[in-house]
Amino acid sequence: MSAVFDAASANANFEFLTADAMVIAQPSISLSMLNNGQAVNRFQADETVQLQAILADATGRPIEGEIIVFASGIGTLNTTDALTDNLGAAQVSLSPAVTDIGATVLCAQTETEIDNLSLIASINVEIQSVDALSEDVIRFAYFTTDGVFVEGEIGVSIANDDGSA
Repeated sequence: MSAVFDAASANANFEFLTADAMVIAQPSISLSMLNNGQAVNRFQADETVQLQAILADATGRPIEGEIIVFASGIGTLNTTDALTDNLGAAQVSLSPAVTDIGATVLCAQTETEIDNLSLIASINVEIQSVDALSEDVIRFAYFTTDGVFVEGEIGVSIANDDGSA
């Protein structure tokens, strides 16, 4: 590289090298909500779900015997803390009232620091009304000329003789 200003000039040589980034592994906590053993982020207000936190050390191995503190903005937890088992898992149950409808944040955190770190995990979830339809449900139906709703069948009606509705 060269630089010149008036009568002064300077040259310098540079070499750019890449360096391997050093990644320092840290312990981790993850949080999920389970309904009948399946991970979900929505459930109905008449259901009880399990909140499960998994605690692992810097190498990914489970950490047993640590207290995890749980919190929910809606609903009632059966307890606010649980001890991790040999798989690093701690679980509590969440039961909403039928009026506990809406979105909330669920949190899990270690009661004490692990390797000088306070570990916290959170997920956004939604409690739906008892009569909410699943996104996986599609219903077919039609109305008869008498105004009767017939579910499970597809009907076609022609109101006029010329084929127009």
